[in-house]
Amino acid sequence: MSTTDTQPVHCVAFNIAKPGCEDKLRDALLELVPQVHQEEGFVRYDLHQDLDDPRRFVITEQWRDRATFDAHACAPHVKAFEAKAGEWIESGFYHPLARIS
Repeated sequence: MSTTDTQPVHCVAFNIAKPGCEDKLRDALLELVPQVHQEEGFVRYDLHQDLDDPRRFVITEQWRDRATFDAHACAPHVKAFEAKAGEWIESGFYHPLARIS
């Protein structure tokens, strides 16, 4: 196991709502937040909405390690969110990051 497997994982995730779907996507994301906060390895999970483009949502995350981040991506409530909200999302992507210090 490498040291990158055991160090905290930070992630920035972006979702851009289809025009007119901002409220539906925001509500679905807000529903997801308390479920994520209960996950093993959760450190931080904050939802933001762009001040200049209300269709853009950004999530900043921190997980204990790579294993808990990977488990989060496969969690049933995350998969349920993706199935429900997929029709409201124009584009989305995420970037897992390792802190350099």
